[in-house]
Amino acid sequence: MVIIMAYYLGLTIPIGWGHDPSACLIKDNKILAFAEEERFNRYKHSFSLFPRNAIKYCLDFAGIKISDVVVGFNFDPKKFKRGAPTPRKMIGARISEQNMRNMTRLVKFYFGADPKQYYLAHHLAHAFSSFPLSGLQSGVSFNLDAVGERTSTLLGNFAGSDFNTLVESDHSLGYFYSRFTQWLGFDAVEGEGTVMGLAPYGKPVHDLSEFARPTNGSVPFYSKTEPEDIEKKFGTRRYGPVEEVHKNMAASIQETLEKIMIHMAHQYKADSLVIAGGIGLNCVANGRLVEEGYVKDVFIQPAAGDAGGSIGAAVWLAMQDGHKFDKMEHIYYGPGYTNEQIKKVLDLCDVDYEFHKDIAGKAAELIAKDKIIGWFQGRMEGGPRALGNRSILANPTNPKMKDILNSRVKHREPWRPFCPSILYEDRAKYFSSDKESPFMILAFHVKKEMQKEIPAVVHVDGTARPQTVRRSQNPLYYKLLQNLKKEIGHGVVINTSFNVKGEPVVCRPEDAVRCFFGTGMDALAIGNYLVKK
Repeated sequence: MVIIMAYYLGLTIPIGWGHDPSACLIKDNKILAFAEEERFNRYKHSFSLFPRNAIKYCLDFAGIKISDVVVGFNFDPKKFKRGAPTPRKMIGARISEQNMRNMTRLVKFYFGADPKQYYLAHHLAHAFSSFPLSGLQSGVSFNLDAVGERTSTLLGNFAGSDFNTLVESDHSLGYFYSRFTQWLGFDAVEGEGTVMGLAPYGKPVHDLSEFARPTNGSVPFYSKTEPEDIEKKFGTRRYGPVEEVHKNMAASIQETLEKIMIHMAHQYKADSLVIAGGIGLNCVANGRLVEEGYVKDVFIQPAAGDAGGSIGAAVWLAMQDGHKFDKMEHIYYGPGYTNEQIKKVLDLCDVDYEFHKDIAGKAAELIAKDKIIGWFQGRMEGGPRALGNRSILANPTNPKMKDILNSRVKHREPWRPFCPSILYEDRAKYFSSDKESPFMILAFHVKKEMQKEIPAVVHVDGTARPQTVRRSQNPLYYKLLQNLKKEIGHGVVINTSFNVKGEPVVCRPEDAVRCFFGTGMDALAIGNYLVKK
């Protein structure tokens, strides 16, 4: 198939109670813009909403109209009819297919034109969001989440631009993890990271093999998880405080997932591995694959969840016209703001501010004095991890800083860990693995001699989820880390997302100002301006 267009617009649209709608715009073989709808409307995960604002941002960024693009969706309505579903699933399939068609009509409703539209199966959208951008010539592709049209697991081989399916299955690691997340009293889609953070506080004493386990058949694992089955075996879901049984369950869930991931990597000889789908956000499982040598080379799409489907759809469209892609080195494709735009917002909000030519040096100086800094710079990063443009920064050498941040700023559970950003060239000094990790999506053990040096970013099990920062990826953030190394002796900073629990990461200057004054942060470095309380 040949399309012959310059601009390719990929869309993640929420089917049924779907989540994380987004838009990605590519010109020829370059990503121009990518953003999630939640960042604009401030509704976390934007369940069931069309990515109207994200599309508008992409078009405005390029200065084009909807008639200038070809559109690719991360769902294929024909896939809803596959197989012989039960009556309940058949009803769901028909509703989903109609919902999909309604979503496609909204392009014309909101933007006044009806461009050529293509449909890519959900898990193929995940696959194309990762392997063409991995920098790897060949390898194995794992695409794992709760569910797409009917598929939950897609495993394949890739070589250059070619993808060959090995396994397509409705067995679901995503449902396994999310159902137990709900049993532990947390929300699906949002709470899985909380469970991952809780797991090291417990022991994997529960046998969950009747719900999920590795197999040696054509499908590499078995999974069947229904809420009623979990409650039948383990009792009613948690509604009260977190107790030892819940910590042990979190550890058991995480251990089961890791064993299955290791089994698959071994079964498919995945020396070179790319991962996408929501399971790809489990940095502990990812890190274990690398740290214990099950894979040699790995690329994990930083927007591994459903939001990244728009990247995959746009990449796939461009590849139909023969375009090839370089390795994804960063994901700073969201909105950015000039000093003039920022100053206008600060004046409108009637706040006092100072101008600093060297804002990175000033911020490092404050962090070294144990001040908590809101850091709003450049273009917004995509995906769920803060990567140094919409971040809250703090001193990693202060052993009390984790508790301060959780209680005073983030307003979240006290066991939740914080992650470090680190100068790329210093990574081997601190971590058991010297693998590059620019997207904060791999967890490694911190060397014992360094755990006491940067205690605020070391989890209870001795691990941390680093972001390695090259100068070429983010010059200003790199400069901040260099300055901080002069101040505290470590080119390391606590980096957590610029938001509070239940809110999306801030997008606009006004979002940053509101969040800053609603939390216990001490200063806001926004553009070249510094706001203090």
